[in-house]
Amino acid sequence: MPDTSGNGEYAPLYSRKERIRIALMLAVIIASIALISHFWLIPWISTYAKFANCYSYGDINGLHLLLKVAFVYLPLSFAIFLLLLLGRRSIRIIQARQDPLPGEKVLRPTRYRYGNAALVLPAVVLVLVIVITCFAIWGSFQADRLGRTALPCTPEQRIELEQSS
Repeated sequence: MPDTSGNGEYAPLYSRKERIRIALMLAVIIASIALISHFWLIPWISTYAKFANCYSYGDINGLHLLLKVAFVYLPLSFAIFLLLLLGRRSIRIIQARQDPLPGEKVLRPTRYRYGNAALVLPAVVLVLVIVITCFAIWGSFQADRLGRTALPCTPEQRIELEQSS
């Protein structure tokens, strides 16, 4: 069995109690997001998408807004989330050229990696953020192009929208 006390080649481990607490916190967060998405967000988006071209927000059609959200704002939000969650740690790993960072606790026995081997994951994170941001920029042009071709709200849609309200 490797020496996982934090001395030598292995990073210090979280205690069993800390690992259980982390797992429970993540389970509660993931379950909350799943329940909110399943019972509120997805049905609301489905209904909104059905009548999106009937809504207008100043110069922006509802369908154009929906396309912007799907192709620009969601990817950008994910890139920002990744950057906030892993960006600072990735930059610190690049600076220290060591992963895990000195004194950083881990969930399972993990050998320290030094030099170029330590730079792989932070590089992947930063490249992923750049790629997602580029996708959002490309998506902005696509959403504008597709938004211009949106058909106006039909009389049948207006009647159905008024009945569903």
